[in-house]
Parts: sequence; C-alpha cells; structure tokens
Amino acid sequence: MTALVALLLCWSSGLLSAPDRIELSFWPGPGAAKDARTVRIVDHPCGEVAVARVATLPTNTKGTLVPEIAEEVNARGGVIASWPMPVDSYPMAFRGAKLLLRASGLKLWVDRQGGVSRYAGQDSIPKASDVSCLRKPAGNAYIVCQALPDLGSGRTRVLRYEAPCT
Repeated sequence: MTALVALLLCWSSGLLSAPDRIELSFWPGPGAAKDARTVRIVDHPCGEVAVARVATLPTNTKGTLVPEIAEEVNARGGVIASWPMPVDSYPMAFRGAKLLLRASGLKLWVDRQGGVSRYAGQDSIPKASDVSCLRKPAGNAYIVCQALPDLGSGRTRVLRYEAPCT
C-alpha cells in the first residue's frame, strides 16, 4: 500500500509522467479522424492534414497518420537511410542516425524508427544548401535534395525529401 501511495504522489507531482506528446501534422490516411491521436483535420494547401498529438512519429505510409519520408542518398542517388517527418518539415542537420528538423515552430530530433525529442541546443546550425537530385521520383515537383551538416562528424550528407507545398 505504501508503494502505491508513493507511486501516486510521484505521478501527481510530475516526477513520473506520460511520454511528451507534441502536436504535429500528418497526411490523413483511412480512419485518421477516428485515430485517438488526431486532434483535428484542417485544410492545407495540398489538401487536408491531420493534426495529431504524438509521442513518436508514425512510420507507416499506409496508416491512419501518414508521414513524409526523408531519404539520405549517396552520390548515385541510392537510398542509404530514411526518416519519417511531419508534413511541412524543414530538415536542418544530422547527428549520426538522427535528423534535426523544424516543424510546427519546434526544432526536433527524429530517429529512423520515429522516436522524437525536442532540440535543446542553442548552437547556430549551418544552413543547408540545395544540390541536384539523382533518381528523383517522376511527377513530384516538390522533391528537393539538400546538403546538410552532420553536427557530430562534421561531414556533409545529402537528404532527399518533399518540400512543403504552398
């Protein structure tokens, strides 16, 4: 009984809390309006988006909340790795296996499995530069490639993703 009381006190004090949930936008898949994470469906320049409160980013491109997918590519345009992103995200940098992006006014670290955490740094981040895309998917005018810094290694890596539509 004492352990239960201690647990409840920790929970109510905020020392023990549910995972941080962040409101981000995704493309609505079938059933998005009924998904418990969905807060609302809103108009967007490219149709509609589902604004959802999430602790991790969805990774399934056929699910109820559909992410954008960013791909690190090699010099021949082959995919090295990919990350899920909210709609209207702006990639900024890498750090190893994580991608730093700006979405919904926040700077977020995203891992390949959809894990997300807030960027706590105050460092200035070198700007990305546009580069030509090899093996660019046909029929999508919004696909861009950018050279982004890796804040850990100092290397430059190339990311292919769908830029926000306007």
